[in-house]
Amino acid sequence: MRDTGRLLLTFSIWLGLLILTGSLLTSPTGAIAQANSATVLGVTLVLGGVAALMTLIIWVSGTWQARAEAENLSSKRKRPQHSRIEHLLADLNDDEVYELEALLLGHEGEIRADRPQPGSKA
Repeated sequence: MRDTGRLLLTFSIWLGLLILTGSLLTSPTGAIAQANSATVLGVTLVLGGVAALMTLIIWVSGTWQARAEAENLSSKRKRPQHSRIEHLLADLNDDEVYELEALLLGHEGEIRADRPQPGSKA
């Protein structure tokens, strides 16, 4: 189901090529109405090559994108969580470290105050 967009783009590219080539070849007053068969063949081959190249780009880029997303997801799963925290802490300057320490100690004091003391009746 993920390929629906690529399928629609591919279909529209080739349908456009069919309409363009058909109108060029059947028009009595078109751009190649007075051209010889070699010119008509050349124009048709160039347009077909461009359509084939566009189709290839659409399908290959989608494969690369899916592969990149899968690698990104797998690397996130493999990365340990503590390394992320250590990386964040390493980026802090001294003032920020002191503020964080004070904040953590303040929360620790609040948690201890909320807990019932051993030996006390609740």
